[in-house]
Amino acid sequence: MTLDEQIALYAIGALGEQERAEFERQLAASPELRARVAEERAAAMALMLSVEPIAPSPALKQKVMARIPTPPSAESPKPKSSSLFDWLRYLFGGAAVAFASLALVLGVGLLNTQSQLAQQHAYSAQLQAQLQDVKAQLALSRERAAQLERELSDAQNRLAQAQQQALAAQADADQARSKLATAQAEVARAQEALAVAESELDVLSQRDVRVATIPAFKDDFKQGTLSVFYAPNAETALITAHNLPPLSPERTYQIWLIKGDLRLPSEIFNTGPDGTSRLIVKSDAPFSTFDKIGITIEPAGGRPTPNPDGPIFLGPLG
Repeated sequence: MTLDEQIALYAIGALGEQERAEFERQLAASPELRARVAEERAAAMALMLSVEPIAPSPALKQKVMARIPTPPSAESPKPKSSSLFDWLRYLFGGAAVAFASLALVLGVGLLNTQSQLAQQHAYSAQLQAQLQDVKAQLALSRERAAQLERELSDAQNRLAQAQQQALAAQADADQARSKLATAQAEVARAQEALAVAESELDVLSQRDVRVATIPAFKDDFKQGTLSVFYAPNAETALITAHNLPPLSPERTYQIWLIKGDLRLPSEIFNTGPDGTSRLIVKSDAPFSTFDKIGITIEPAGGRPTPNPDGPIFLGPLG
C-alpha cells in the first residue's frame, strides 16, 4: 500500500487497527504528514456533504447495514463529537456514509493510481533513455579499451624487442671492450718490448762495443752468469743475467757502479721464471771511468748503500 493510499484511508477512518497504529507513529514524527492528513479529511468532508441522501432498496440496505457495526444500544443518544466519521454517520445515515466513503476511497485511489502510472511511465521513459545513453557510452568505452590494449600489447612487444637488442648490443660492447683492453695491453707490452729492444740495439750499435763477464762472488751463485755490453765512452750499457734464481717480492737484485771506494747505486731488477733478465743501465759518466760492477741482494726498492753481506757478483769492466 502506498503512502497516498494510507493517508486517504486514514482520513476517512478506514485503516485497520495495526496499520492505523503504525501510521499514527509516522504521523507523530512528521508535520508534513499531518498537514496532508488534514487536507484529505477536508476533502472527504466536502465530498460527503455533496452527496444527496437517497433511500436504498431494503435488500441493499440490509447488506450495507450488515457491514456497519451496530451501536451498543438502539436508544443511544446522538454522538457528541467522538469523530468526524461518527458524526457523518449520524447526520446522513449509515448507507450514505458507506456510499460516500466508498466513493471517496475509489475516487482518491483512482486519481492516485492514474497519477502514479503517469509518473511511472515518464520515469520509465527517462530511465530507458538514460539506459540507452549508458549502453552507447559503454560500447564506446569498451572499443576504446580494446584499442588501448592492442596499442599496449604492440608497445610491449616493441619494448621487449628493443630490450633484447639492447642486451645483445651490450654483450657485443662488453666483448669488444674486453678485446680492446687485451689488445691495448698487448700493444703496451709490445711498445715496452720495442723500447727495450731499441735501447739494446742502440747500445749494441755503438762503436767499439765491449763485453765484460762479471764472475760470481759467492759460491751459491756460481751457476749464474752476468754480462755487460758497453762502449768505453758511452754512458749507457746493456746487462744480461742468466741462471739467477728469481727473488721473492720482498727482495730485489741491485747493480752498483764502483770507482775506487765509491759505490754508486744503479738499477734494480729481478729474473723471470727461467732465471734470465735484460736491462739497460745508465750512468752520469762514461763506463770507462768505473773500475768494477757489482750486484747485491737488497730489500724491495733498493738501498743507497750496499748490503753489508757483500756482493754476489763482482768484477772489472776491462
